[in-house]
Amino acid sequence: MASKGQAKPSLSDLSKRVIYDGNLRRFYEELKSDNDRACALVGTAGIDNALTKALTAKFIPLSKEEEERLFNSTNAPLSTLSGKILIAYALGVIDNQDAKDLTTIRHVRNAFAHSSLEVAFADGGIVEKECNTLSAFKRINEVVGFYPKDIDCDTRDPRKLFTQSVWYFLIKIDMSTIRSLDAKNIMYIMRLFKLRCRLFLRIIIYNIKFVLSKFSF
Repeated sequence: MASKGQAKPSLSDLSKRVIYDGNLRRFYEELKSDNDRACALVGTAGIDNALTKALTAKFIPLSKEEEERLFNSTNAPLSTLSGKILIAYALGVIDNQDAKDLTTIRHVRNAFAHSSLEVAFADGGIVEKECNTLSAFKRINEVVGFYPKDIDCDTRDPRKLFTQSVWYFLIKIDMSTIRSLDAKNIMYIMRLFKLRCRLFLRIIIYNIKFVLSKFSF
């Protein structure tokens, strides 16, 4: 609740709040404790947040206004999860199979978000069928060092297939973000090194010319 004298957040501000803040364990515990609808919506929102960070890390440095136009403004090119999945694949953040699984997760999210009827993961309907096509759990070895030992990998349970997939993608996308930021830091250091080398060479050339001028005939 906003304190006295403090402006209340708008609906737009609330929609931009980060669902997944990088704390994987806490996020996974939240997914386990939520009901099916909340699990689907929160899990997918976490992936959406992670993709936004990964794409931003791939781009050139952007101002807050430029990020707003790119991700949040009306008709922004990357305001939708489908748009982020497409660009993430084009930039190499995810591979083709990842893109297919993320699209399936998006479809599951939409089924829960837009249905006026009660929807469940294990209802024998379209949600369960969609979850059964997820294959991210087969690629867990890619992030094995980050995968908690207490996660029950029961591939017969559609909800567990969904939450395992969410976990896998949060780790993989975060790893891409870290690599991109590291690459930017390395490039910055290399540019700085080149500039200092150029400055050093100019100083040497200037000193050589100065010395030669003293001995000119």
